[in-house]
Amino acid sequence: AGDVAGLAAAAYDSRLERMYVIREAVPGDRGLTEFVLAHELTHALEDQRFGLSEPDEVSDDRALAELALAEGTATSVMTEYARRHLSLFDLAGSALGLDTGTGAVPDFLVEQLGFAYFRGAAFVERLYSAAGGWNVVNIALRGNPPASTEQVLHPRKYLLGERPMPVTLEGVPGAQWRPAGGGRLGEFATGQLLRLGVGEEGARDAAAGWGGDRYALWRKRRARLDCRSEAACRGGFALQARWRWDSAADREQFFAALRRYVQEGVGGRPGRRGAFRLDGGWAAVGVADGTVSLALAPTRQIATRLAIR
Repeated sequence: AGDVAGLAAAAYDSRLERMYVIREAVPGDRGLTEFVLAHELTHALEDQRFGLSEPDEVSDDRALAELALAEGTATSVMTEYARRHLSLFDLAGSALGLDTGTGAVPDFLVEQLGFAYFRGAAFVERLYSAAGGWNVVNIALRGNPPASTEQVLHPRKYLLGERPMPVTLEGVPGAQWRPAGGGRLGEFATGQLLRLGVGEEGARDAAAGWGGDRYALWRKRRARLDCRSEAACRGGFALQARWRWDSAADREQFFAALRRYVQEGVGGRPGRRGAFRLDGGWAAVGVADGTVSLALAPTRQIATRLAIR
């Protein structure tokens, strides 16, 4: 999955309560060192005052939203420190020597980290502006973090207390299948998914009416974990995902975008009962009880059954 730590120029370890500057990542430049330390010192001070928790899974929606709060405050303070105390011209020149490569870290994870830093900073600045100071941000840090990436993308929903709608999943692929994971995608990851089929703007619009979701991943007994391609993985794994939407119009827009994702994003060829033939498996999209479902499975029967439950 790639080493995310390799993207860092500095770090704060909340377990050891220590800060680090990565010598290879930051040239011997005082201003640039101050710049990255302003970020990590913010983490340290917030940990001392409020206590920082380490998210178990960066890719889970709630964990990503909480990460956006932590990284957003640090990024916002770092930027303000640079504006007040550092030469932005000199910083820009020093940054030219930084290694901006992402190595083996998957693109979707790089995008989620970028979301945490930059959309997180915009979220924090919106809370600061709404309260005319740090009070609402401190309340969030003290124990009321954003519950979803939807709230980070739309701070007004956080301020109004609009939380994700509950979504339940039913059924399993069969007796030979075992749970392999699950959680919530959230608005941001849903947009990442749709972008493969409808592009950046279309994905953003189609994901914006997100109300809640849930997904579950199953692994077939004795299925290989070291599959080398998507087609090979589809023979041993099954996925069920279900979304709720703020309105019927939002649901219809997402349903159309999801079908395009299946056809254009993963190369699905239309078959019977709303199913799509994939290399190595099947996909199915369904609408029932106000929700939209996506299922990926080795057979059409399993995919359609999971999509319509």
